[in-house]
Amino acid sequence: MTEPTILCPKCTTEIRLTESLAAPLIAATRQQFEQQLAQKDQDIAQREQDLREQQKQLQAAQRSLEEQIAQQVAAQLHTERQRIISEESQKAKQAAANELDSKTRELAELNDVLKERDAKLAEAQQAQAELIKNNANLTMPSAN
Repeated sequence: MTEPTILCPKCTTEIRLTESLAAPLIAATRQQFEQQLAQKDQDIAQREQDLREQQKQLQAAQRSLEEQIAQQVAAQLHTERQRIISEESQKAKQAAANELDSKTRELAELNDVLKERDAKLAEAQQAQAELIKNNANLTMPSAN
């Protein structure tokens, strides 16, 4: 097995890396990679925490928005109900007023018919009284 070698940057001499020379380099490189790995793990954990926070904020915002929408819908529903009640009440009042006017006209017509009939009845009674009087006058002279 061949041992790894490095070149000297100044004199370009090839230096064989023995375990005693490579151990500190390997340890330093290992420590550097472990620090980088730990830093990346920490960054990932921080990102996950940030994402969880954002998710909580989004859920809270969504709940708030849903509550606002529910309140607006309830307010619109209440307003619409009041408008419908008002319209229907107005329609009912108008219908009652129309019916009352109709009944008043009908009552006036019936009163007119009743007055006509009363007048005719009075005329008929007058004529009957005249007739009875004339019959009585006719039958009376013959009794004498």
